This record gives sequence, C-alpha cells and structure tokens, in this order.
Amino acid sequence: MSETLLPHTSHNSSSNQATILLVHGGFSNGQEWDAIWPLLVGHQYHVLIPDLPAHGRSLETRPLEINDAARRLASLIEAKAHKRRAHVVAISIGAHVAAAMAAQYPERVQTLIVSGFNLFAPNLVSPLLPYLVYAAQRISGGRSDLSTTCDIFNILFSSRDLEPITARSLVVAATRGIGADNVSHSRRLFETVMDKRSRLVQHRGMRHPWNADEPQLFADMVMSWIMGGDLPDGFEPIP
Repeated sequence: MSETLLPHTSHNSSSNQATILLVHGGFSNGQEWDAIWPLLVGHQYHVLIPDLPAHGRSLETRPLEINDAARRLASLIEAKAHKRRAHVVAISIGAHVAAAMAAQYPERVQTLIVSGFNLFAPNLVSPLLPYLVYAAQRISGGRSDLSTTCDIFNILFSSRDLEPITARSLVVAATRGIGADNVSHSRRLFETVMDKRSRLVQHRGMRHPWNADEPQLFADMVMSWIMGGDLPDGFEPIP
C-alpha cells in the first residue's frame, strides 16, 4: 500500500503485546479515547489512535468516504501495528469504517469490536438532514463544517451492501434512552460475520456514546473480548 498515513498517536509501542487500534466516531477525533487508552496500556498493549479523514489532525484529508477511510486504516496497521495486525475497536461512524476495513483487509484485523453501528435506508427527508444538523451545530457553537456533515450522513443513510467479515467480532448496541442504538441495524451487521465465536450483544444501561460515559467498563469489555473471557456484567445477547 502507498497511502499517506493518517495522523495518529501511538502509546506503548515498545510493548511485546499486540496492537489495539481505536477508531473514533463522527464530529470527534482521537482524543475521544483519552480516558480509555491508559487503561489498555495498563495491560501492556500497544495502542494506536488515528484521526479519521476530515477530523482532528486529518482535517485536510477529504472527503470522509468509507472505502477510502478503510484503506487508510489498513495502511496504518500495516505500517505501525505489531506484526501488521491489530485488535480493532470502533464506535459510531468509526464502526462503519472499521467494519469495511475488516471485510476488505482481513489480514490486518486480529479481532473486531464495533459499537453503535446504525445504518438507515435513504428516504425523502435524509438529504435535508445534514443541513439541519449543521445549522443546529453552528447555532450551538459547534465547529463542524457542512462537507463533513454531509459525508457523515452519506455513511449513515446508505443502501450499500455490507461485506462479509471473517474476524472474531463483537457487535454491541447501547440501548438506553432516546438516542439508543438500533438493534436491528446491529443484527444486520452481525449477519455478515462469519466466525461462529462472534457475539451480538446489547447493554440496556448505556447510551450511544458510552465510551465517554463509562471508560472503565468499555476498557474492561475490550480486554475481555481480546483475551477470550466473559464480558462484564450488563451485556446480554441479542436474539
């Protein structure tokens, strides 16, 4: 691969343990993981944290397009991860990119954890949504720009096919409150996962951005999945 590497932060690169790649959500950047990466480094893992295109230090890398972003994540893993593979952990828009990367570049993914995967069918109203969200963000003092907002909604509202994923995968829906993740959307992604050891779960006590709300629980979940142990209390199977 000859892609320019995404700007990223690397923690504990001298570790003999595997690499964990953390992929942030939309309208955010790698600092989203500031409360979590020290907990993973505490288990002696190497942690890589990129900024997705059109976000953070990658602001000038545009557009945010799912296949391009997936290719860039794979390039980063190939160049910087131990043994050119990583345990990939992603949330929200990052979950879309990570799932695409796991499908298209399976040799780069050791295990996969995605939370907050929501994928809606385009409708008559969906083309207007990025403009409404952008206007609301500007009124509230947000710093997002219209092109990035449109890119994000093009990922969220799409009729694209989901590709098969071979990695042992954990698909999580946080189902508390008005902004709860859509269980049927999580199930749709899980149906593409081929490894029979994979799991589809929900946590009724967590909101969509629960990595920010409960960093210790999130880190505990990551370590449990990587090490093949039981998930923490509160996670239940989705039938």
